[in-house]
Amino acid sequence: MASKTTGIAPLQMFESVVIRLYDGGVLSPAVLERVIGAFAQADVDWHDTVEGRSVDGRSLHEIVALTMLPGQPVRSASASFMTVIEHIAGVAPDTDEKAAQPKTARRKKTAPHAYLVRLRLRAARRLLATGRTPAQVAAEVGFADQSHLGRWFRRAYRMTPAAYRQMCTNVPDRSRGIVDHERLNEESSCSIPKWR
Repeated sequence: MASKTTGIAPLQMFESVVIRLYDGGVLSPAVLERVIGAFAQADVDWHDTVEGRSVDGRSLHEIVALTMLPGQPVRSASASFMTVIEHIAGVAPDTDEKAAQPKTARRKKTAPHAYLVRLRLRAARRLLATGRTPAQVAAEVGFADQSHLGRWFRRAYRMTPAAYRQMCTNVPDRSRGIVDHERLNEESSCSIPKWR
């Protein structure tokens, strides 16, 4: 990349690009995924320290975590940052640990889009269990609309988001006009369906 001619380290250049996109309001998960992929080819040392801040005071790690992990609280921005980088750029969190593993023990990498959908579905499951409507959840976790969430949710868990919400919260489906009062009085146990 241009780091050889400008004297800027690749991670500092990555930080500058991401913060400018974020401040400009054009940073989306798809854009960030491509930027990370492009810089991964430049042999970036992702473990270096960065000091830049956005206009609203967020660090690079916070921006990446908020963009790629919507709906999840950012407890440790640097750990979330490295999780995203590990899945998109294929970087191990600790190179010594990776070298010690035999080749057969290494996990198969997940495609970036599949990883992002999986994170969104996990966040959607948590929000649906709190009683939010599928439309609210779809908007909050980054799906295009409710039907987009519904297609992915049915594909992954073999049930609709509304059925999962009802199973977890005992919220009556008033749109059908039928309310099973006995079921409403029962204890609710929300089991998380497994990813297929």
